Amino acid sequence: MVSLKKIAEQLEKAYQEEKNREAEELHNAIVEVIAERKATIQNTLFVLELIRFELLRAKYEQLMGRAVVPPGGGTMKDAKLSTDEAK
Repeated sequence: MVSLKKIAEQLEKAYQEEKNREAEELHNAIVEVIAERKATIQNTLFVLELIRFELLRAKYEQLMGRAVVPPGGGTMKDAKLSTDEAK
C-alpha cells in the first residue's frame, strides 16, 4: 500500500516537471522570436521589462480589483507600446 507521503511526493514531482516543461517551452519560444527579429539587447531588455510590468499589473488588478490602482493607473492595454504614439 502506498503511503500518503509517497503520493504527495509523486504529485509534487509531477507538478514540478510540468512547470519546468512549460517554462522551457516558453523560454525557447521567446528566444526564437528575439533571434528572428535580430533586436538589439537594449530593445530586447526594454520590451521584456514592459512585459514584466504588464503581467505584474494584471495580476495585481486581478488580486486587488480595480478599487486600488498602482501609481500610473490604467489597464494592461494602456501599457502597450505603439510607435504611432511616439511620433
